[in-house]
Amino acid sequence: FLHTGNASFFRNHDAWWNYRLGGGISLGFPFYDGGSGSNHPVLVMGSFRRTPWTSGESIVYLLDNTGEAFRQNSRLGVTMKKPDYDSPSSLKNFLDQQGMAMQKKFGQNFLINGPARRRLIDALQVDDVTSVWEVGPGLGAMTDEILSRGARVTAFEIDRGFAACVGDFFKDYETQGKFTLVEGDVLKTWKFQAEKQLPDRFFGNLPYNVAATIIADMISAGYRFPRSVVTVQKEVAQRMCATVGSKDYSSFSILCSWAYKVTPLMDLGGGSFWPRPNVDSRAVVMELREDFPRCQNPEHFMKLLRGLFASRRKTIKNNLTVFYSNGEQAAAVLDEAKINPQIRAEELPLETLLHLSDISNSIVGRQA
Repeated sequence: FLHTGNASFFRNHDAWWNYRLGGGISLGFPFYDGGSGSNHPVLVMGSFRRTPWTSGESIVYLLDNTGEAFRQNSRLGVTMKKPDYDSPSSLKNFLDQQGMAMQKKFGQNFLINGPARRRLIDALQVDDVTSVWEVGPGLGAMTDEILSRGARVTAFEIDRGFAACVGDFFKDYETQGKFTLVEGDVLKTWKFQAEKQLPDRFFGNLPYNVAATIIADMISAGYRFPRSVVTVQKEVAQRMCATVGSKDYSSFSILCSWAYKVTPLMDLGGGSFWPRPNVDSRAVVMELREDFPRCQNPEHFMKLLRGLFASRRKTIKNNLTVFYSNGEQAAAVLDEAKINPQIRAEELPLETLLHLSDISNSIVGRQA
């Protein structure tokens, strides 16, 4: 498609125009201009690789599905209107118009329940001096709410299209130093940001496929937040809050309860999201434990924990034998800790495990 002449050619700023391309392909593009009869630049958005043509003061772009439209809009001084975050049809129309789509591999679901969004931010407890990390802002529904309360937000977004959207939506906040966008996989980018400065709050509707990994990695690396509010798959939340002896009790449960006081906030059914997921979600509040770590050597404790739960069906004696590569040492540690060697790890509460870790650490240290 080539356009020559001024922007008055596009009489309806939001109209869709269909153009027939080679090979019988017909596509629709939304057009935006600075006003009828003006010579303002024109931006054409579609699903092609970016190729500009210029004629006088008009510029036309064909774009791919990476959010480049928003980057070009920013350069042209155009700000896109946010969709209605409570309306699935508005969200869908917005994505369709930008040539974008939800991607299953990223576990993308928008929370369309306005009261639930506000309750989540209420629980986060932010004000104008609070710094927040948000994982997976999507199109910025929660980001908008957090920023409106005065907090500073660093948003981690893996989807290039969504990143371009929120970057455009909140560029005024970025200018004020209130908004920072970190593009890419949060599992690969968070540590670099943490080394610069850890925020006051951690927040996110965490992707189901990586939620436990994100939380466990941060605790294991020694990074904890004063307060966190996360929405995860209900089964993950149950594991986070599980108590000793329950079917959901695992090394992940112990890791969470060791670092935080974890409290359920609310359940969210599939109808609170678009697209509707096949599972229910649960939001939890994570408050920093002031008495952390309560053991001599946190690194040894985490290694021991992984070893104890390596094979859930095995006794702690058998798992520790593998962990130490020495059956006699395993027996000695359990004997000194006064723990029955025939029970399984899921029968041991956190305090007993911390005690076991200290004894193990001391014995290993004496033998070093």
